[in-house]
Amino acid sequence: MQPEKVEAIFEVANKLFVKQGYMKTSVDEIARDAMIAKGTIYNYFDSKESIFLALLEKVFAEAKIEIMSKIDQANTFEDKFRAFILEPIKSFVSDYQLMLQILNEDSPIYFKKLREFRAKLLREFSEILESIFKFGTEQGVIKPKYAEKIEKIVEMMFACILVGGANVKINITEHKLQEFVEYHMLHTEILIDGFTNKEQIT
Repeated sequence: MQPEKVEAIFEVANKLFVKQGYMKTSVDEIARDAMIAKGTIYNYFDSKESIFLALLEKVFAEAKIEIMSKIDQANTFEDKFRAFILEPIKSFVSDYQLMLQILNEDSPIYFKKLREFRAKLLREFSEILESIFKFGTEQGVIKPKYAEKIEKIVEMMFACILVGGANVKINITEHKLQEFVEYHMLHTEILIDGFTNKEQIT
């Protein structure tokens, strides 16, 4: 696999998916705009669906590296939790046009695999969140009544994410992005205030 050709495919596919949506984008258009023979594309990807899902994998893998870096650098439960909540929001903002296509697309063609991809992400991020709560428990900053129910709390938080994102059309315009980020910053501080045992914090 030639990295430069794959990157060219991803770059063009990203632009076309954002501009036209998944359904209206074809492999022929991706090949044309990337100036790569259609047959060559099929040497790397067996379908448009596989290009789309590979692009998602790439975007989220890069985001996860940055998120984990911020979490690892943080020394307190509060800062680790802030990084966990806010770094994905920053990634969403930087790639929000592609993210909106993913969230709003109605195509049944890739819907099953997209659900599987989202389930995989949720499992990975659930494990990260659980480790952050365990760290907070070890540091003595999580209220005892929550420290005993870490797995349940994580399960409930991700259930809320799933319910909030299921079958809901997302309409975030560029000028609303800052408001979107500020809302999640406030929400994060409310959660931290609720989970932490303030008298233990110096």
